[in-house]
This record gives sequence, structure tokens and C-alpha cells, in this order.
Amino acid sequence: QRRDHVLTQQTEEPVEVWPDAPVRPIGEKVPRHAGKHQDIIVVGPPLSGVTTMSQHLARKLQLKAAKFDAILADISRTGGELGSAARRCLGTMSDREAAAVAEKEKELKEAAEASKVAVEEAFKADKKNKGKEIEPEMLQTDEVKAYEAFMASGSLTVDTVAAMLTHRLTWVDAGWGFVLDSIVSDFADEETLLRGFEKAMPKAIVASIVSAGGREVYEQRIANLYLEQKAEIKHLKKAIQHGLKEREKLHIQRKKKGAKKGAAATAAAVLDPAMNLIKEALPYGDEQWVNQEPGLAFGSVIELDPQSVKALDEHQRIPYYNQMLWSMSEKLKCAKQIFKKIERIYDPKQGLVDPEAVRAETEAKAAAEAEAAGAADGSAPSEAEADAESAPPTAEGETAKEGEEGAPAVQAEEDPAKEGSRPISSATNGDSEEEEEELVLERVVYYQDYVNVLLPLLASAFKPVETHPEGAEGEAGRRDS
Repeated sequence: QRRDHVLTQQTEEPVEVWPDAPVRPIGEKVPRHAGKHQDIIVVGPPLSGVTTMSQHLARKLQLKAAKFDAILADISRTGGELGSAARRCLGTMSDREAAAVAEKEKELKEAAEASKVAVEEAFKADKKNKGKEIEPEMLQTDEVKAYEAFMASGSLTVDTVAAMLTHRLTWVDAGWGFVLDSIVSDFADEETLLRGFEKAMPKAIVASIVSAGGREVYEQRIANLYLEQKAEIKHLKKAIQHGLKEREKLHIQRKKKGAKKGAAATAAAVLDPAMNLIKEALPYGDEQWVNQEPGLAFGSVIELDPQSVKALDEHQRIPYYNQMLWSMSEKLKCAKQIFKKIERIYDPKQGLVDPEAVRAETEAKAAAEAEAAGAADGSAPSEAEADAESAPPTAEGETAKEGEEGAPAVQAEEDPAKEGSRPISSATNGDSEEEEEELVLERVVYYQDYVNVLLPLLASAFKPVETHPEGAEGEAGRRDS
């Protein structure tokens, strides 16, 4: 029995231990406790620089900046009930935790059902209630409320958003304030986020990026950005290919010098698969090709012209190409991501994308797919045979049957669609399917939805400052703009 117990202990999965959240120590005096903190919510039209502005404000004011989904991810890596709730919202629970959640849900549901049955029986047993129907409020027992609260904690409701954000504001790095980067989430709609933000940060300052000139000026800016990013991607691809060739030449020259037979060394270098790999290579900071000017570009790698590359010492050229290629590959990823975002909201032929048209197209496509699926499920072999019999006669006056000369025509029509649906990878540009799959974009917000939906929600959630006489008191006078 003792040996079986030891074997059972060895085969059990290790218990998950999540670290505690970095909450501020109790009693620590920070501006937030005195109401002198500064919370900021940065909003703006899509691709108007909301993230850039958030990071700029965070650096300027020495605050923490993050999107709500990043906040959710941070909380999901901690312990406690909120950490577990965040993992439920993100769908990142382990099998052990999912099983525990399912068991707790089952227990709470059974308790809620039992409490409702008990209330109904007590109501019927009372003679005063003869012929009456029980009111729904009476069935909202404590057990039912506990079950509903547990189920709501696994999805982002207004209360869950407020609880997550309030918890995040108790961390060490949020004592002086916090900068929220946009009101977009992949797990909740904008109204839910705004109502949650309003409960957790009632005095937050809303920094709204306004495009002077309205829709026309904004559309022109996006059109220019589209052309700029397209040209940038083309330049980066060309520069990366050139850098790979130049680095390959340097490697071949180095191997030829160290080998007795030049031809063998050249062949070995050309066949080396590592020649076309771009690995992480960060500068130390004192290289000649590193930007030393103060600003956002400080420490970045500068692309040198051919003469400047020739002027480098021999031992500096390969490190330069390694760092330059890595820097450009990262820039290319960012440029591709921005270009993908632009393509979702802007078409060079039609201008800004109409969200109503997109939604109508999506609904029509879903309806067509559902109709096709229903037709496929409802079709029977007898119907297929009937269709084959009703097919037009062949040149010989016979009906085309399966496996005969007329049947492959159906298959021939399907093949081009299959060919067209295959992902195409371009080896000449250095692209691959893996690189394209890495571009995970957040939920799209269209300009028309931002103006017609989000701005009115912002106005209702965070009201502008009203002018009051001196000495006037009230929440409106205390609210920050």
C-alpha cells in the first residue's frame, strides 16, 4: 500500500503555482491614495498614432502604459481569483485548472437549482399563496447569485473589466497613474470597456486625437500612409536581399582565406544554410553605424552607403551586416503589420472601407455557407443519382455517369478553386508562410464606427468639464477633463 501511494504521488501532475501580483505594500503612501494621481485614456481614429501618443505620454510623465488586453495578460500570469478569471477570459487555462473550474461550476449550479426548488416548495406549501404564481425575484437566492457571479467572472462584463482594471491599478507601477492605450479589445466590445473604465477610473483624463479637417483629411492621410508603407516594405525587402548577398561574399572570402583549396571552401560556403539566416544581433552601442543622437532613434542601426561600408575595417563588416539585417527584418515586420492594418480600413480604389458594406458581405457569406452546408447535409444518394439521370445527354446520346467521360468535368471545375486557395510563399522576397502567420492583428475599428459609435460613448462615459462659480462643489467640479 505504501509503494502504491508513492507511485500515485509520482504520476500526479505537478500543482500549478502562480506568483502573487506585485501589489503595493499596505500603508505605502503614493499619490493614488491621496487622489493626486493621473490616469489617462488615449483614444483616436484607427492608425492615428494612439499607441505612439500613449508611449510618449508614459515616457514624459514616467507612467506605465498598456492596452487592456495586455493588462488582462499580465493578470493572467498571477495567482488568486482574478488571475484565474483572467485565464478563463483569455482561454489559457491548463487542463487541471479547467477541470477545477468545471467542478466548481457544477457544484454552484447544483446548489442554485436546489435552492430554487426549496423556494418553490416553500411557496406552494404556504396556503396564502394558493392560486398564485411565484415571482421571479423570489428565485434569486444567494446560491443563484453566487452561480451567476461565477459564470460572469469568466467573461468580460462591465463589472469584470472594472475589477480587472481596479486590481491592476493597485500594482507597484501604477501608484502615480496609468496610461490606457486605446479602447479596443479582442475580448470585449467598446461599450463594455468604457463602462468598466468609468467605474475603475472615474477621474481619468481622456486624451482624444482629433483629425483637423474631418473625414477628407483623415482619408488623405491614410492614403499617403498606404503609399509610404508600400514603398518602405519594397525598400526593406530589397535592402535585406542585398545585405544577405554582401554578407555571403564576406563569409566566402573568409573561408577561402582559411582553407588550402579555394574551390572547396567556396562550395562549402555556398551550401551553408546559415548564410541566409537572420539571427538576433543587437549593437553594443559604440559601433560607427549606431545612432548616437538623443531621441527616439537613439541606439538604432543606421544603414550605411556602399562607400561607408568599404571604409569599415574587415572585422567590422560582418557584425555590421548581422546587426543591419536583424534591424531591417524587425522593421519589415512592423511595416507589414501597419500595411495589413491599413488594408483592412482603406482601399486605394474605393477609399475608406464602409463598415456597413463589410458587415453585409460577411452576413451574406455566412448565409451562403450555411445554405451550402444544409444542402450538403440534406442530399441523399438517391438525389445524386436522380441528378445524374437528369444530366444532359452526351454526344453519343447517353447520360454521363460517375466514372465515365462526362463525370470528370465537375472535378475539373473544383480544382482551380483549390489551387487558388493555397497560400503562396515568395522565396524571392524573403517571405514565408510562417512570417505571414506571425502577423496577429487586433480587432479592426473603422473610421465611421469610431465617429458614429465610439465618440458618443466617450461623451456619455466621461463628460467634459463644466464651468462652475468659485466655491461651487459637486462631482462635476471635481471631475478632471
